[in-house]
Amino acid sequence: MLQPVTSRSGMESLHECLVVDRHATYANYCGMRFATFFQPLISLSHQRIIAYEALMRGVDSNGYQIDITDVFRVGNKNGHHVFIDRLLNLLHLKNAGLQNLQNHWVCLNISPRAIIEGDIKDAFYERLFDELNLEPSRIVIEIVETPIIGEDRLAEACAVFKDLGCLVAIDDFGAGHSNFQRIWKIKPDLVKFDRETILHAEQDMTVRRSLPGLVSLFHEAGCLVAIEGIDSREQVFIAMDADVDFVQGHYFAKPTSAAVADSKLSASTGTLLKEYQQKSVSVLHTVDDKLQGYMEKFQACAARVAELDSIEDACRPFLNESLVQRCFLINSRGVQIGEAIEAPIGSSELDAKFAPLSRSAGANWYRRQYYRRAIQNPDKVQVSKPYLSLRDAQYCITLSITMEISNDIYVLCADINWDQFCA
Repeated sequence: MLQPVTSRSGMESLHECLVVDRHATYANYCGMRFATFFQPLISLSHQRIIAYEALMRGVDSNGYQIDITDVFRVGNKNGHHVFIDRLLNLLHLKNAGLQNLQNHWVCLNISPRAIIEGDIKDAFYERLFDELNLEPSRIVIEIVETPIIGEDRLAEACAVFKDLGCLVAIDDFGAGHSNFQRIWKIKPDLVKFDRETILHAEQDMTVRRSLPGLVSLFHEAGCLVAIEGIDSREQVFIAMDADVDFVQGHYFAKPTSAAVADSKLSASTGTLLKEYQQKSVSVLHTVDDKLQGYMEKFQACAARVAELDSIEDACRPFLNESLVQRCFLINSRGVQIGEAIEAPIGSSELDAKFAPLSRSAGANWYRRQYYRRAIQNPDKVQVSKPYLSLRDAQYCITLSITMEISNDIYVLCADINWDQFCA
């Protein structure tokens, strides 16, 4: 009968399940045999592997492949969930030692149920690291965030591993149980987006556009960010656009029993970066050339506004340009003067759902960067970053420039539809 893993005899029971041969260690349990496979985690900036995630591959007594859910199903029936979880991580660390991974992190997955049912403070992992002569700073503990782990229990588990010196990662963020409040409370070292995130970003421009903001949010919270499930070159470029730190997926390497060497990936990663840079420069030149025409016409528009009594007449030629949505005037205090002048084409297409936002006379835009930058850089056309317009909830950029009317300073602004601009 297996002994509790918290005891010395329990640790011995774990070792009794191991089978060691010349090149690898295996584990046997209830007629099943488990092996360790490693999948690399690549730093895009360093252009090399910085970690390996240890994954279980197994077969049953008939030689058929089984996955981790099959293993835990058997373990749960026997009341051995925690035992199985710890057996697999003992197995993985044994094999990591045989793979000469001293300069890399090793990522271990801990079952949420093992956190709930096990005594997280029983010093098992501390004894394990001592036994294998492993520095805890080389270990990344990956925990899948699920509703079954209470917030306090999750925070307690993360604190225990951090006190040991390990890094802590929240795995599969975005899989349906994600909780930003937990992230802020437990402060993991790494957040790993699940593969559905990159698939959604590839198929939906709204998701792709918002991904850099999510990554930035985690960075500001002190977390490194990885995306799993990278299967194509295009997905790599999406990850680069989002400024993620690490990527993982079959595009780079499938899980293998022998850890993939840095030399096999560094060259291909460098080639991808070079291609991305060339692509980015090309897109930037195209956008700059296109924007330049709008900026010149907008500056001419500002000159007419300063000369004519009617701002609407002065802006009309510019409003007839394709993709221009509206023009509006702001005083030196950031307050909008009168209603925005809508483009003749765009005004008829405004979504009625946002009608309560249509009246913007008297609105204060002092907080907007396009206003501040115009005030700080007089007489020069400024171009905002793309943002969601409060007028119609569409993505736009705003051109802005200061001007003097009757000895008072004003800022003329114009919104341009960014989604169509980039189409």
